[in-house]
Amino acid sequence: MRNRNVLLGCSALLAVAAAYEHSAAETCTFDSDASCAARTVGDSEADETPLLQLRASGNLEVDSHVNRSYTYEVEKVTAFAALVKFTYCSAAEGVAKSLAATCGSSSDPTAGNKGYCELAGVRIHSSAVRTILMADGNSSQALSGFVGRMVATADNPKVQPGCVFAIRGTWEDTNNYLRNQQIQLVKSAYGDCTECLVHSGYQEVWKLLEPAAQNLFDALNCTKQDPLYLMGHSMGGAVATMGMYALKTQGWNIQPSITFSSPHTGNQAFVQELQRLVGGSTDAVAVVRVTLGKDLVPITPRKGDYAFTWPEVYFSSKTDAKAMKLCWNTSCGIAAQSNHCGVGACNDHLANPIAPNDDLAIFKDYTGACVWGLGAASNQNLPKVAQQDASQQMAWMAKAIQPKVAKCDGDWQPAAGSRAVYRTTVVPRLGAPWMNITSASGTSAHLVMAR
Repeated sequence: MRNRNVLLGCSALLAVAAAYEHSAAETCTFDSDASCAARTVGDSEADETPLLQLRASGNLEVDSHVNRSYTYEVEKVTAFAALVKFTYCSAAEGVAKSLAATCGSSSDPTAGNKGYCELAGVRIHSSAVRTILMADGNSSQALSGFVGRMVATADNPKVQPGCVFAIRGTWEDTNNYLRNQQIQLVKSAYGDCTECLVHSGYQEVWKLLEPAAQNLFDALNCTKQDPLYLMGHSMGGAVATMGMYALKTQGWNIQPSITFSSPHTGNQAFVQELQRLVGGSTDAVAVVRVTLGKDLVPITPRKGDYAFTWPEVYFSSKTDAKAMKLCWNTSCGIAAQSNHCGVGACNDHLANPIAPNDDLAIFKDYTGACVWGLGAASNQNLPKVAQQDASQQMAWMAKAIQPKVAKCDGDWQPAAGSRAVYRTTVVPRLGAPWMNITSASGTSAHLVMAR
């Protein structure tokens, strides 16, 4: 492994070091005059949703001068929902194996196959996953996610193979809540759009995550030419949208992507510039938003000149994937609902019929999924907390998954999520502390520590 430099906080260094050791169906097109008939996709897990059936209505009211069109592909949404769910394992040691089991291929029985990526024509191998767990201020486990590399399992995959960066949403007992409340619209730190304003808190979160992500892109040989998908749920979706813009301005091959229950990221100028950069025009599709029920989060912040990205895939049912609409403006979908409920009043923020177990965060068996790497499926029932409001679910998750955070001031130490042991040496370099991380097998990485 080549030497690599990255700016990281102490709590993330060994988690990153662990990364070095690991070294179809018919298409329905929607436009202003079209609707889509029901489609059915089989699911190979008997205990999961038996059939992923989606029907999109033609409730597409758009400005007459705008020629909008979008090809809805249930295979892509299904695969991305499964990937995003594993961010809530918070970089636990079983994430890589579970991703391979859930997003595997039937052509390789040893990889496992749960059906969530098979019809999209891609898979992720456990050796092609790197996790992130890092601090934000005094919150040692505030930011988490993973980078993975997808390879094709079909001649014409629905998802172009490439790299993915999935980002976890708000986590209990961290300053994620503070970042959510930093709603001031500030000038984007990226690109040359002078009118593009973005959410202050989410831009700061992206600034913290970007160096770690860039390092893991290197570890998986993800280059600027490779297709790159950013995705996330809740705050993670907003930060992913911010990241798409930031990386695209730096020349990365950012692909249109999907976010789930995501709040706003920026103003109308930002949305249009993102769409121009990613899709080629200000009316192109860059981010598809998936929402459900009366969830309040996707229409926040409600102060300031924030704007939606379009289209929106809106589910009105927590368990019936056929109860879906494709929306192009606020007269349809989540914004058209009344009596929205916050995370402390309902569970609409985490529930979703397209996700494994009909939930974007809660697993039937957290230990099996996040620690032992058995994938999303289980013979168990969902824990009773899945019927409670989203706030109670998030508090329960924080107790169920408590990643071990290694300290950086020792000599030989175990790295989080790996059986490898790393030796750390801190020396001055270029005016900043410099840490050399060497595994017992000889793999090394050079990292610049944040002050």
